[in-house]
Amino acid sequence: MLRTQRVGFFLFIFFLFLFKPSFSQATNDYLVGIDDVLEVSVYDEPDLSLTARVSQSGRIDYPLLGNVKVKGLNVSQVQRLLKEQLEKDYLINPIVTVSVKEFGSIYLLGEVQKPGPYKLSTKTTLMQAIYMAGGTTSLADRSKISIVRVEGEEKKIFHVDLTEVSDETLSGENFKEKDIDLLPNDIVKIPTTRLGKINILGEVSRPGQYDFMNGLTVVDAITLAGGFSKVASPNGTRVIRTEGGVKKVIKVPVQKILKSGDKKKDVQLKPGDIITIPESFL
Repeated sequence: MLRTQRVGFFLFIFFLFLFKPSFSQATNDYLVGIDDVLEVSVYDEPDLSLTARVSQSGRIDYPLLGNVKVKGLNVSQVQRLLKEQLEKDYLINPIVTVSVKEFGSIYLLGEVQKPGPYKLSTKTTLMQAIYMAGGTTSLADRSKISIVRVEGEEKKIFHVDLTEVSDETLSGENFKEKDIDLLPNDIVKIPTTRLGKINILGEVSRPGQYDFMNGLTVVDAITLAGGFSKVASPNGTRVIRTEGGVKKVIKVPVQKILKSGDKKKDVQLKPGDIITIPESFL
């Protein structure tokens, strides 16, 4: 366990080293979003130098130009846009400088170690954000991560499957293809594999209630419960399931499954299932 933790730590440091942007990158590549506060300076034009907050529509109110859409542009692009618009009708070769005075936030919810809001100060991707939050928990369903983004009155949801992105593939091209840039006010949701409970009753070492997980079978559940007791009747195992108000009983010949290795006879469990293992009277 200690060796695994040490390897994970060095991979984490490697990740930060690999993706940490320089100050110039933070200034130029950062994608502007809602609630960011921009500081715009035009050389020798104090009336055109101002501080402006990006509105919910992704725009800033700028003298002479009116409402200028800046959301989704990086800082360099905003700077170039203002320069071109001013140069087009008002000034000759204006020197425009744009910087971010206050940054917006992203929100990580669900199965990360430290959920909550995170201020952006650089261009940040999904995986970088997850690492900012301490990584995913052991209960995270990495196949069903979603990013909720509001653009004007439209809500967009991006679904991301990160099951193939592991610490060992951080620097690979496949990693870059699966990653996605985040914008301020994005909400990242990492769902749980814990979708309910199952109950294991009767002749097992640790009968009781257990968290349901996707893909859990009867044999898996019995293993979780410490295996059969000495007086158990494995082939008498039953699953009691209620669906649509109707209760049904499913027989599971666990001993035959274990002896033959034929997993096709095993039963996939559902939340709310009750597994009963009777006592053998032989």
